[in-house]
Amino acid sequence: MKKYFIPTIILGAILFPAFTSAESTTTPPVIVTTSTIPTSAQIFTACQQASIENRDTSISSARNTYNAAMATALTTRKDAEKSAVALTDEVAKKTAINNASMAYKIAVKAAQEILTKARKETLTNFEKDTLGCRQYKKDNKKVEVEKKIAEKKEINNEKKNEIKALQVEEKVAIEAKKAEIKTLRESFKEKMNTLRSFFSRKSDN
Repeated sequence: MKKYFIPTIILGAILFPAFTSAESTTTPPVIVTTSTIPTSAQIFTACQQASIENRDTSISSARNTYNAAMATALTTRKDAEKSAVALTDEVAKKTAINNASMAYKIAVKAAQEILTKARKETLTNFEKDTLGCRQYKKDNKKVEVEKKIAEKKEINNEKKNEIKALQVEEKVAIEAKKAEIKTLRESFKEKMNTLRSFFSRKSDN
């Protein structure tokens, strides 16, 4: 097997763009700002939208990096081979062409590996973000249910208090009515006694 010496300057020129960062900045979930408090469904939708935005932006960035690396690799190979074919020494020419070809293959492999890794990491992050959105929805649903139960209990307590207050008022009204009736009876009894006394004195005379 023949071993080819690849000039560092050629290999470096090809590989440098491929090793630029393929990662895109992950933005936090979109916060819905409205004049009113957003609903659970609105926040969940915004969370999903942010996850999709992050995924496709990251993949697009990785693809752009890959395309740039491939363009550089092709340009570098082209220039290297053009220079190689201008050599008059056949051995040196053949070596230079083989070096350019080998450097190109290495650059292509490196660019593809970077792209594959970036896509894998992006999809993994997307799955985590999606699970996070679903977990938020689940947790928030639980909070909403507990809130409704608490509100229902509070309403029931208020109704119970209202019923108790009405019962107290009714009891007070009944006691007042009884006292009124008692007063009327005593007043009537007193008047009857007065009349009896009057007629009794009349008969004595």
